[in-house]
Order: sequence, then structure tokens, then C-alpha cells
Amino acid sequence: MLFRSEISHLDQASDDMPRFGLLAVVKDIFQTCQNRNYLFLLFAGISMTLSGGIGESIGPYLGTYYWEFQGAQLKWFSIAIMIGAMLGSWLTPIWIRKFEKRPVCIALVLTYSIISPIPILDRITGLNILTPANHTPQLLPFLLVHLAICYHCMAGLGICVMSMLADVIDQAALKTGHVKSAIFYSARGMFSQASRSLSIMVGGFLMMRVVKMPIGAVPGEVDMAVINRLGLIFTLRLIWVFIAIFFYAKYRLSRAEQVEIRMELEKREKAVQAA
Repeated sequence: MLFRSEISHLDQASDDMPRFGLLAVVKDIFQTCQNRNYLFLLFAGISMTLSGGIGESIGPYLGTYYWEFQGAQLKWFSIAIMIGAMLGSWLTPIWIRKFEKRPVCIALVLTYSIISPIPILDRITGLNILTPANHTPQLLPFLLVHLAICYHCMAGLGICVMSMLADVIDQAALKTGHVKSAIFYSARGMFSQASRSLSIMVGGFLMMRVVKMPIGAVPGEVDMAVINRLGLIFTLRLIWVFIAIFFYAKYRLSRAEQVEIRMELEKREKAVQAA
């Protein structure tokens, strides 16, 4: 919490700083997008958001109509998500210390893209090798473990990407002489929210026009063709995840380069302080 008495102790804007305005914001966003590493992270993030937004729109229907769970069973999904996210948040920094950030990022997204569609593809193809049948005691634990692994990957990805973004900000600061963390994060957030809104709208359109889920549908009584379309659309959204992998692979900022950047920034800061 910031008290009013502390405001005077904050860093003050320089007199030559241009006035805040919409044109200045657009100009800053354009300048941030000139950084190729930032641009690749931005495109990858938009792709992941598009996939996630469609999943948010369709996902609730899976538990009720695809797997035919009751409300008391669905509550366990939030616990699995929490456990998976906690594990991802704990383990990812360890992996980042052992490996480069880019391969960790790609490994997390690739694992998610492989693990995520397994239960649905297993059911759609009729193989049923791993996925237990509906209304069996084994189905809920199986899907809870599956969901925890998926959210482990997504939480880990979020940490890894934010760490990569911090490195990009340092790279831009060394090149331009200005630290613009706020505009980097704000631009990313703006594009993320816009793509999320678009993806949720697309997900709703797919539910109405492609899946054609009937209004007031009763679990267990929905036509099998509708159920299969529901699972297929939920799986096809992963196309955006593979596009994200392509952009994450384009990221080029190694740990050694980041160490050099930090050393140069520290030298510059000491020189300013000495002056």
C-alpha cells in the first residue's frame, strides 16, 4: 500500500519527457513490436490465448455432456487445476535454472499439446485404450490427473514466458537506453485480452453453428454425433497451440546473452550514479 506521504519520495518524471497521450502510447507500442523476440512472444501468446478462449467456451460442456459427470463430481476439477498450477509454479523455476528458457517453454507447450487431446481422441476413435468408460469409478481420477498435468504445463508456461519477457525488456533497455517495462507488459495484456474476447466469441459461435448443442439438453440423452463434434472442436483448437510452438521456437535470447546484457546495464547504471 502506498501512503500519500510517500509520494514525494518517488522518482519524478524528467522535464523533457513528452506529455502523455494516445499518440505517444501507440508510438511506444509500435516501438516495442520492433523487438523481434518480443514480437515472437506476443504472437505465441495470442495463439495460446485463442486456443484457451475456445477451450473456456466449450470446456464446461465436456464435463456435463461428454463425460456425463454430476455437479458433485465436477467440483473436483477445480482442485485438480489448483494442484496442477501449484506444481507447475514450483517446478518450472527449477527447470529454468537447469536449462535454457526457450527449450523449457517449448517442452511445456509440446507436452500440453500431446497430453491434452488424449482422452477425447481415445474416445472418438473408439480405441478406449487409456480412457475409462463413462459412469465407471476410474474415469474421474483419470481425468483429474490428466487435468492436473495440463494445468501444470500451462502454469509453468506462464512463469517461463514472463521470465523471457523480462529478458526482452532488458535487451530493449540496453538498445534504447530507456526502460519501458510498463508498455511491454501493457501491450501484451491488451493483445491478450482482445484475442481472448475474440476466441470466446468464436467458441460460442462454434457451439451454436457447428456442434449444434440442443437447448435444454439432458446429459446421456444427446445425439452421439453432437457429442463427437463437441470433442472434435475441443481438440482442433490445439492447432493454435502448434502455431504458438512455432513462434516460441523463433525466440532467440540465450542465458549467456542475458548475462552480458545485465552486466552492461549495471555498468551503465553505475556510470550514471557516479556522474
